[in-house]
Amino acid sequence: MAVLGLGVGPRGASHSGARPEPTSATTLALLLRRARAAGIRVLDIAGGADTEDACRAAGARDLDVRWITRTSAPVGDEAALVAGVESSRAALGEIYGLLERDPSALCGPDGPGRIQRLEDLQRRGWVSKVGLHAQEAADLDAVMSASYPQIVLVPANALDRRLPADGSLESLSRLGVEVHVHSTLLQGRLLMDPAHIPGSQGALREAVAAFQTTAAAHGKTPLEGALGFACGLPEVDVVIVGVETLEQLDALLAARDGAKTVDPEWFRGIGCEDPAPLDPRTQGCAG
Repeated sequence: MAVLGLGVGPRGASHSGARPEPTSATTLALLLRRARAAGIRVLDIAGGADTEDACRAAGARDLDVRWITRTSAPVGDEAALVAGVESSRAALGEIYGLLERDPSALCGPDGPGRIQRLEDLQRRGWVSKVGLHAQEAADLDAVMSASYPQIVLVPANALDRRLPADGSLESLSRLGVEVHVHSTLLQGRLLMDPAHIPGSQGALREAVAAFQTTAAAHGKTPLEGALGFACGLPEVDVVIVGVETLEQLDALLAARDGAKTVDPEWFRGIGCEDPAPLDPRTQGCAG
């Protein structure tokens, strides 16, 4: 079963589906330490240098965790890439995973140079694994090679089963790629009262209602159902869930036991005919 990782920094909508207020430095420090004390070792940063600086102020370098971060420079500007990784290391300490933020650019003329530079950084020992943040199968197919990527972050949840269903995750797993998934809660929408989902997203409203009804029929809360679906995918190594408050973290930790007995097959027949609300690029990047 996949392990739970924590998303840190601005990640779109909150668990309620609303846009969150910025997390205070004090709350961030408490979040990081409480998560680590609860056994969470993977922390994924989506917010760039500002979030990394906030984590440094919160004592990030003192935590025994695996930090996942993103490239901060456009493909082609390799000097800025190196400078960005130096800044990340100064803020966080050891970097476990460095993900290319713009996988589509790897298909362009500067793509091979970017991949080579990422692998050079790994050989130097600056990062343990290099990979990419992909949104669809095409992002993966275009750049797969013998050595890259070694780690990927992709969206998957009980309503968005594109990559598990088309065999992409299974192919990555067979190649030894470490698979992380995000958008686990569909940016909080899987936990919302369906009546609060806009009428313009009627297909999503119906799908969320069906998901919650199915989870309840098996004695699970929506959070347990959503977390259990993602953690139960056999190809997945780490499930990333973003939190902004201590209350959200506590709810997430409390749901772990119930999630262990969720069968992803419970939700096989549930889907959303409109793909737009499922796309993390239009709804926020994690959660």
